[in-house]
Amino acid sequence: MKPKTHSELAKIHGISRQTVSTWSKSGVNIQNASAMKKKVAAMTNRLEGAHDISSARLEKLRAETDRIKHALEVDRQLFVSASQQYAAGEMAGQTIKLAIQKMNSDLPPMLAGRTAVEISTILKRYTRNVLVELSQYQSPITEQLKP
Repeated sequence: MKPKTHSELAKIHGISRQTVSTWSKSGVNIQNASAMKKKVAAMTNRLEGAHDISSARLEKLRAETDRIKHALEVDRQLFVSASQQYAAGEMAGQTIKLAIQKMNSDLPPMLAGRTAVEISTILKRYTRNVLVELSQYQSPITEQLKP
């Protein structure tokens, strides 16, 4: 059987003619099909490994960027911790609880001996005042985020 040219071998194995020539000069038996398959497989594995390393480096860079971005947000006080959110929620809850408890003591004397229409008017006015008071509540978090 006639030996194949570098171009024919390159086409058969899916590599460049220059690669076949380089391997031939380095002592690889390019006419041996199994030796060529092993060499091509080894080269393909190296390329895939290089791709995996590049992907890992890119992911590491993204993670470092996210970490630095988060640190800047904390420095600029754009980040609110979960404990701060919990404390602000507790404060808001306590404020609402106190407003409701205050209703229990304020309303009975106001409503004593009133007609249904007067009671309705008093309750509307009282509720509006309580809601205005609650809407003016300033959370420590909203104060912290003000520029």
